[in-house]
Amino acid sequence: MFFSLLWIYFSDRILDNLVQDPELILQLQTYKGWAFVCISGLLIYSLTHLGMRQKHDIQHQLDQKSEQQLQVLNTLSHSIIQYSLDGQISYLNPAAMSLYGSQNDHPDHQQPTLHLTDICHLEEDVHRLTSSLFNLAKDGQISGQLRLSQRSLNDHLFTASFDWTVQKDAQGLITGFIAAVTDISEQQRHQQQLDQAALVFDVADEGYMITDAQGTILNVNPSFSRITGYSAEQIIGQSPSLLSSGKHEEAFYEALWDQLVRTGHWQGEFVNKNATGDEQHIWQKIYALKDSQGIVQKYIAILYEINNLKQTGIDDLTQLPNLPQLRDRLSALIPEAEKRREHFCIAYIDLDNFQGINDSFGHQTGDQLVQEVAQRLAELCGPEDIIARQGGDEFIILGRDMTPIQGNVEFADKLLASFTDPFELQGQKLFITASIGLCCYPEDGENTSTLLRNADTALFRAKDTGKNNYQFYTTQLTSNAVQKMEVEIDLRRAVTESPQEFVVFYQPQINLETGMIASAEALVRWQHPDGKRIGPDQFIPAAESTGLIIPLGKQILQQACTDFLAWQAAGLPLDRVCVNVSMIQLLRSNLRDDVLEVLQKTGLAAHHLELEVTETALMKENEQVAEILSQLQSLGIAIAIDDFGTGYSSLGRLQSLPVDRLKIDRSFMPESADDHHDHALITSVLSLAKNLDLEVVAEGVETEYQAELLIKNRCQLAQGYLYSPPISQVEFIRWASMYSQVMSA
Repeated sequence: MFFSLLWIYFSDRILDNLVQDPELILQLQTYKGWAFVCISGLLIYSLTHLGMRQKHDIQHQLDQKSEQQLQVLNTLSHSIIQYSLDGQISYLNPAAMSLYGSQNDHPDHQQPTLHLTDICHLEEDVHRLTSSLFNLAKDGQISGQLRLSQRSLNDHLFTASFDWTVQKDAQGLITGFIAAVTDISEQQRHQQQLDQAALVFDVADEGYMITDAQGTILNVNPSFSRITGYSAEQIIGQSPSLLSSGKHEEAFYEALWDQLVRTGHWQGEFVNKNATGDEQHIWQKIYALKDSQGIVQKYIAILYEINNLKQTGIDDLTQLPNLPQLRDRLSALIPEAEKRREHFCIAYIDLDNFQGINDSFGHQTGDQLVQEVAQRLAELCGPEDIIARQGGDEFIILGRDMTPIQGNVEFADKLLASFTDPFELQGQKLFITASIGLCCYPEDGENTSTLLRNADTALFRAKDTGKNNYQFYTTQLTSNAVQKMEVEIDLRRAVTESPQEFVVFYQPQINLETGMIASAEALVRWQHPDGKRIGPDQFIPAAESTGLIIPLGKQILQQACTDFLAWQAAGLPLDRVCVNVSMIQLLRSNLRDDVLEVLQKTGLAAHHLELEVTETALMKENEQVAEILSQLQSLGIAIAIDDFGTGYSSLGRLQSLPVDRLKIDRSFMPESADDHHDHALITSVLSLAKNLDLEVVAEGVETEYQAELLIKNRCQLAQGYLYSPPISQVEFIRWASMYSQVMSA
């Protein structure tokens, strides 16, 4: 525009000054116009060409930079994926293709068409990688880390760590996510092994001391502190010479180191000094830990206090040999038994509910009972048998010259029968039973430690099967004990580090009068990283025994309340969600406050929640339980007795409890019209519930006959595989929507 004005102004002035002829001026004006067009065109062409070249250069630079970035991504050993908000995967680098097993199907690194549902083992994880991350990004979090269970295209399951970052467009809108995916399955297995070793280290009765190759103490376990009196803080960083009493000559240490260097291990007796300066007799085993080149990296010392063996070896209360003396005599007996081919049996005896005696009658009466038991057991022993008191209410008897199998059983029967008659204490007759674990030489062990440990394992089995019985050791018992410990370790890891492994499934409860869905029971499943889905019967007992049921139960409660709100948003006509509560939660946690916190956090109204407590647990607990349930019921929460019919409820006890519903145990469901006994039980329970003004939910309904029987007897609700098995939240919404549409049609 500026050029045009200059051209017109100056060209006209020049023509006016140089030419006077009007016709010539007109002609020159025409030439001037053509000249203007040519010059303008040339300028426009030049500028356009220059702009195109600059744009081409910029695009070329961008393409080069993009190619360089792509080359970097393609050469990275880390797996990189890029996906959109709907879960569609738009890019996988070669490492990711290899991780998910897609490179063989897509040569030359062509991008496969994949969705997050193809690589996520759980449906819930797809939601976590899309909607959940989108919500976090909206709140300002632009990166983070997740641990998820993944599945390759050839169905190999593994645990992966997702380091994710938000991806935005030029306007700052979130378009998707980029994630670095790392297979941590091996790392997780290694961590589990470390956790197992750490558990053994912490709970062992023996003292453990770990030093470096120069002898500086690196770590000790709690039993070391108990034995020596030195806390970990006092001893770590010190030398083991801190324990020296000065009783050993130089030759003793020279012989110790000579054997340790030659063989890698040593054992023998030390006379040490504890933290208070008192002498201690310690039996110590030392092991050298070497690397692959055979160079010593650490030393591990295992300590046993044997002061009692150096003293009388007699239990003060019963005047029986104590455990150290029993160990000593047993160690001396084994070589003799091996020569004579003798068969003997060791019985671990533990009094059942002994704490109840102490609590009811006092410790003095408890001590008298221990003395009476010791006397009665001693009268059963032959002249060659050995009896000892381990401590507390536990005894050990070594029965000699046994006839294999028959003699073992007769020995066990005799011991158990000795508790049939009452014990007379201070004019009172006290009945007490015992649990007994037995193992035999040489079948169950050939050294002292193994035999005593296996007898103790059998004792644990006897107590676990109802007490007042005996159990012989089997190798399966050790396997079960190891398996139980492994479950507890893995459970603690999952609850504390990876709670998303616990998935809540739902089983609908049907209103038998209308046929519509009334409610659903929340049932937890453990989706283990190795791909196994573990049922509650396998891990709930471990969760209860370790107390982990408290945080786990709260997590399940919150998830169930959140999912119920999703049902409402989807228009599902459900009245409530039912959540199981353990007695551990009732008695060892502030359940009322936990429930209130969850209801407040999720926004669920209290009348939409039902808590289920098993009848067996409910009937044997104290009034504290009734008070807690009353508080919860006063909030508007419904209370149900689960597995009704298995706990031998008394009518009076049932009437005194704050209960809204009874759930008939599935074992009472008659298979057919021929099951007259179960038929009578069902009708009796329904009649009882009607008289108490309680609703009834029938569990385990699997046939049309069972449903018709319940309808005929006016049972309100039914639950079972006739309607649906327990299913995931996503499947439940889909199933419930279709079911409601069919029933409403």
